[in-house]
Parts: sequence; structure tokens; C-alpha cells
Amino acid sequence: MHYQRPWFLALLLAAGAFVYAQEARTVYIIRGTGEASALWAEHMALPSEAVRLYTPSSFTKKPFSINLSSDGAFSYSATKQRDLERSAANILTAYDVSIRGLGPLPKPDKRAVLRFTLAELMKAGGPARDSPGLFAIRKAIETGPYRSGRAWLEAISYEGGGVFRATVALSKK
Repeated sequence: MHYQRPWFLALLLAAGAFVYAQEARTVYIIRGTGEASALWAEHMALPSEAVRLYTPSSFTKKPFSINLSSDGAFSYSATKQRDLERSAANILTAYDVSIRGLGPLPKPDKRAVLRFTLAELMKAGGPARDSPGLFAIRKAIETGPYRSGRAWLEAISYEGGGVFRATVALSKK
């Protein structure tokens, strides 16, 4: 089949670019099992902060803190939600999301591959306690060589048995 119309080729390329621009990712959230948490889960959407971890965030590492700030726009939709683990106090939930408008990511100067457990998350406290992705990014920045730069989550997976594996990209600029 031979097409002589340039608009057909342009349309085909645009469709391919649109599919490429939609990045499929998994986002993990830990929420409590109490009544307030159940109400939140029923009426609230997936926090955009958890999805934003897949976009480069500027960071500054100080002796006792890490400052993160994000910029840029994107949109996402959650296509599937499933509970993976449940304890008396918490539920680990995975969301399959489709992220649009990310644009090309910068080339990382370094990658950190981390393995950590639910127990480490619970012990960490703070906002990272509820977001395995945020925990991974903070851990990569803490142990990484840069005082400032950019960081983003390239991948995270739950391996079962309370263990996560994450790849975090770090850039000096």
C-alpha cells in the first residue's frame, strides 16, 4: 500500500508521538486503615505529588534536611487501583497511571538503584512514610554525591514480602 499524501504520514507520526508521550507508571501509596482514611480513599483522587515524582525536581541537600521543588506541567489519569498489602494499621495501594506531557527527560549524571522495606518506610515517618517513591528519592539524594541538582523516579516496583526496588536518576544541573 503506497500513500502519496504527506498529511497521512504526518497524522501517522503524530499518533505515534501521542502514544510515546503517554508514559505508563505505577505509583504506590500507603494509607491508614481507619475510618478517616477509608473516607479519604473513597472521595479523593491519587495525590498529584506522588505522580510528580516521575518528573525532575530540583533539590538542595543541607546537613539535616532536603529541600525539593518541582516545576513543569503534566497531566495524568489513574487507570487501575489495587491493594497489595494490608496490616492492622495500613494498606499499601498501587495505582497504574498514564502520564501525559512529560516531554523528554534530561540525561542523568548518576542513577541510584535502591532496595528498601515497608518497615523502613514506617520507621522513617514524615511524608516519605506514605510514599515509597518519595522515600526512594530522598534516600538517593541523601546518599548521593551532589549537594544540589535534580532528581526523579525512573522506576519503582513492589517485589512482595514488604520489599521495594527503585531506580532514581540524579543530575548535577
